[in-house]
Amino acid sequence: MAVPLYDSTTQYDATLVGYDGLGDGVTTMPTLGVFIAFDGSPYDVEPVWTEVTPYVTNVDIDRGRSDDFSPFVSTAYVTFQNNTRQFDPFNTAGTYYGKLLPRKQIKIVAMNNGILYPVFRGFVEGFPVQFTEAGYASTVSVQCFDLLALLASSQMPNVLYEFTYNYILRYNPLSGFLDGSPTVTKNPVHYYRGDDQTPSTTISDQGSQGSPLLGSVPWSFGTQLAPLGSKNSINIGQGNSFTCSTGTGVATGLTVNLWFTITDKTSTAYFLYVEYGSVRIRANIDATGFFHVEIKTPTFTWDGYDYTKNSGAKMRDGQPHCLNIMYTPSTSNAYNSGTYVYAFLDSESILSSISGGSATNTLGADVVTVSNIVFQELAVYDFSAYSAFALYNYGLSKITEFVGYRYRRLIDYTDVPQARTNYNEVISNAAIGWAGYPYNIVYVTEIDNQGTPIVDALNNTTNAEYGFMYCDKNGTLQFKGRNYVYVNPTSNTNQATLGTGGVPFEPQIDMQLSGDQIRNDVTVTFSGEGLVNATNSGSVSAYGTNTETINTQITNIYYSRILANYVAVVAGNLTTNLSPLKIGVTKTTADYATMLGLELLDRTTVVVTPKTGSSFTKIQLLNKITHSITPNSWDITVDGSEQYTAWFILNSSTLDDGFRLQ
Repeated sequence: MAVPLYDSTTQYDATLVGYDGLGDGVTTMPTLGVFIAFDGSPYDVEPVWTEVTPYVTNVDIDRGRSDDFSPFVSTAYVTFQNNTRQFDPFNTAGTYYGKLLPRKQIKIVAMNNGILYPVFRGFVEGFPVQFTEAGYASTVSVQCFDLLALLASSQMPNVLYEFTYNYILRYNPLSGFLDGSPTVTKNPVHYYRGDDQTPSTTISDQGSQGSPLLGSVPWSFGTQLAPLGSKNSINIGQGNSFTCSTGTGVATGLTVNLWFTITDKTSTAYFLYVEYGSVRIRANIDATGFFHVEIKTPTFTWDGYDYTKNSGAKMRDGQPHCLNIMYTPSTSNAYNSGTYVYAFLDSESILSSISGGSATNTLGADVVTVSNIVFQELAVYDFSAYSAFALYNYGLSKITEFVGYRYRRLIDYTDVPQARTNYNEVISNAAIGWAGYPYNIVYVTEIDNQGTPIVDALNNTTNAEYGFMYCDKNGTLQFKGRNYVYVNPTSNTNQATLGTGGVPFEPQIDMQLSGDQIRNDVTVTFSGEGLVNATNSGSVSAYGTNTETINTQITNIYYSRILANYVAVVAGNLTTNLSPLKIGVTKTTADYATMLGLELLDRTTVVVTPKTGSSFTKIQLLNKITHSITPNSWDITVDGSEQYTAWFILNSSTLDDGFRLQ
C-alpha cells in the first residue's frame, strides 16, 4: 500500500525509493573526496593535499551547536579500510609511514553536478589501528577536530609585558585603539626599563636617542611596580641620581610617562627632571607630602601645582603611582589641537590648560635626570601623546580596544596564521543596528591573565560582542558581530525551503513551543567588577523568570546596559522548537546542491502541510549541520532556531506568514 508523505508527493513504494525508505542514493548522491596533508604543519594555509578517498568506508560530520547559548563545535569521524596497513603508523613498509602523525590537516569535499563544495576542514587526532578477524582485517577510525580545538592547547602569554613594550616603541598617536600595526609610528626619544640589562652605573636607553642614564653608584633591581611591562623596576637608591645629557633636542611637544615610588621619604628634592627642546619638566614631593609638578617653556616661567592625592593622603605612602605629563606648544601640532599642559597622577588630573603663545625651540637641550626613586617604564616622547595616559590603565591590566582588534591580538599570541581567521566584519562594521542599538563598536578593557587558555579569552571577547565564533566548512575561524544575523544576506534572506514546495525532509517532525530557550532576566558583568541587569517584564509575566549571566570584559556600563537590554528582548521571546530535519527520500542532485551550499547561521524556511488542518511555516537560522556518508548514502541533517528571525529589521525584513514579522 502506498503511504504518501505529508511533505512531498513522493511515496514509499515509488520507483526511486528503496525498501529501507531511504532511496537508492547511488545515481544522485555527490561524489565524496577526502584529502590529508601528510607533509607540512597544522598551520599551513595552503598545504599539499593527498587524496585518500578510495580507502574511506564511512564519514560522519557534525558542525554547530545544540542551542543558541552553547558554543559552536565542529568534529568529523572518518573510517579507513586498512587491510594492507597503509594507514598503520607502526608499519614501516606502509605508504605513509612516518607521516601518520597527530594534527595533520584533513579536508572533506563533495562534487555535485560538476561543482565542488567544501564540507569540513580540520585536523586528525591520530591514526588508531583496529584489527579483527585474527588480524586479517583492519580499519583505522580517525577522529577530527576544528581550528578552535587546535587552539585549546594555547595559553595567554605575559600579555602586558610584550604589549606595553611594543606599545611604547611603536606608538600610534593618531589611533583611538591599538591595532598591532599602526599606520603612524612615533618612537620615544628615550625609553628606560628594568628588563634587558644588568645593574651597573649605566641604564641603557631603548629610545631613538640611545642615550644611557649614568650614575656614580650602581642601581639595583626593584620589585615590579605594575604588571604592565618590565618584570623588574629600577631602584636608583636613596641619595643617588642618574642623568643623561646629549646636548640637543628639538620637539613639537613633550610627553613624559613613568611608574614610580619614592625611596627617600624625607627628601624634597626633585626626583624627576626632563629637558627636551623648548620644555623643562620637574617633579617632587614637598615636606608636607604635597605632589609638585612644574613646567617651564620659553613663554612660561616655572608654573607649579601642589596636589595631595585623595584629599589629604600623603604621597610618601610607598605605593606605586603613575605620572603622565604632556605639553603641547601650538595648534600646528598634528597630534593634538590647542596649546596646553596636562599632568595626571594615576587617573587624576593635577595640572591642565595653561594658555600662552607658541613656543620656540630656544633651549635646545636633551636632559633626563632621576633621583631617589624606584621607577619602571620611563618614556619620553618629543610630541604631545595624549593617549599615553592610557599606560596607567595598562598598569592595572587594562587594555582598551575594539572587540575586533582584541580578536586579532589574541590570534597573534598563537601560531595560527591570520589567513585562517576572519574578523573583518567585526572590525569594519560600526553602524547602527538592531532596534537602534549600536553594534560592533563595543570596547573591551581587561585582558586575561598569563596562562588563561586562548579559547577562553576568545570566548570572553565573543561574550562582549554577543556575537558568533565558529569554524566554517572551509576550516576558517569566523568571528561575527551581533548584527551579523540581521545584515548578512544569507541570514536575512531565505537560502533553502525545507518541506512543501522545497527540499523534502523525511516524514517525521516534532515541534513544540518551548520555554527552555527563554532568557528574560539578564545580568552582564563588565570591567572593574561592575554589573548591570535588564528584565523583560512582559516575558517574565507570561512565562516566569529565566535568568542568564553574561561575563564580559566590556569597558563601561553604557555598552553593558545595551547588551543586557538586547539579550533580554531577543531571548525573552517564546519560540518554536523543531526537531532536526533530515533531507527527504528522493535526494535529487538539485536538493544536494541546495543542502551542500548551506552554512551555519544561514536562513531556512520550514513548510509543513499536514493531511488535516492548516499548514504552517517557520523560519530558522541554522545552528547545526551534520553529514552521514557511506558508499550508498549521503544523509544531511539540519537543526536551527528562530530566535533571531522573529523580529522586524529596518531595511531588511518583509511581512511573511501573517502572524509574525519576519
